[in-house]
Amino acid sequence: MAERKYFQIDALDGLRGFAALIVLLSHTSNNGSHLIPWLDCAGTGKSGVYLFFILSSFLLTYPLLAPKQAQFRSDNLMRYAARRFFRIYPLLFVYLSVALLTSFMVLQHWCPVALPFSLTIPEFAKSILMQEGKSVTWSIPVEFTYYFFLPLVAYIFSRVLGNRLIPGLLFVTAAVAVDLIWRSTVAVSGNSCSLGPFLPAFLIGSFLAVCQTKWHEQSSSWQMKFKGVVEAVGIICSLTAFCLIPSVASALVGHIDPLEDVRRQLIPFSVLWCGVLFAAANGTGLIRSAFELPMMRYLGRISYSFYLMHPVCIYLVSAYAHVGNGCISAWLILIATVAVSSLTYVMIEKPFLSLRFKGPAVKATMRDTVRDTDDEVVALVR
Repeated sequence: MAERKYFQIDALDGLRGFAALIVLLSHTSNNGSHLIPWLDCAGTGKSGVYLFFILSSFLLTYPLLAPKQAQFRSDNLMRYAARRFFRIYPLLFVYLSVALLTSFMVLQHWCPVALPFSLTIPEFAKSILMQEGKSVTWSIPVEFTYYFFLPLVAYIFSRVLGNRLIPGLLFVTAAVAVDLIWRSTVAVSGNSCSLGPFLPAFLIGSFLAVCQTKWHEQSSSWQMKFKGVVEAVGIICSLTAFCLIPSVASALVGHIDPLEDVRRQLIPFSVLWCGVLFAAANGTGLIRSAFELPMMRYLGRISYSFYLMHPVCIYLVSAYAHVGNGCISAWLILIATVAVSSLTYVMIEKPFLSLRFKGPAVKATMRDTVRDTDDEVVALVR
């Protein structure tokens, strides 16, 4: 697995930051505040979550597709499990504990409101056990559940199907079809904590890792021949995603209802984000340069904290800044979220990202595989 360290694309950090920004823009717009005055991003939050799902599944699957390696050996799988646990749980535990503490303080009339949200002891237990997720934490159980299935999916792609594109595509298509048929008989909440409604996004992201593997197997001359095509596809996907913002789509084609049905938006956005991600990794550099901007990469680094903390900052700025709803309010929310997220990242997340997990034959760190430490972002709207 160590030989795959070369697959480090800085733009993917920026793309993760972009996903976090989409969620913030959506929620500030829902609050009547727009970072860009003319752009109402209400209704786009789920697309940001889907981008997180795609990134997470892609980045975690890719190292497991390496041929002739011991990535599926028990000790390596145990390290994988440990990395996933320590990536998610420390910050989540603190976050939920603060909610529980402030909820108790509200009951005692020691403070006016529970932040980040009101939480009871039974709700705290269910959230820690990934049985439910309150407010923005709903997507964390979704992603954490896929962590258990991801090694099996990677094993099927690499060992059963030999990392071949057509068999892999048929496998994903069949699995997605079965999931959609099964879920069509079940009422699904937009913020469901179940993996089922969102499984297609993860499978598509994992399949993109197979595409990346095949891309790297090609000669440099072959890659250069198709880099322009990849870039063009990425640009088209980016523009299409922009046009699917409800306010933009309404301006282009007249009034439309936002796509609230999870099954209707999930697959289109998953495919679009795959096009953008693949172009950022393999295109001519136009998309890559945009996501390699230092600020975008920094947002990607703190994106998990950013995702969890932004609702708190929205509330605090709206309640106490006294600037009204508008552009100034939105920028204050962004600045506050970056500041608070930077603090929680340094104090809570970062110490656990440097943990080392040693096996009998192989030494591994949490940075051994494709930005394994920062990838998931836990589903924003996660």
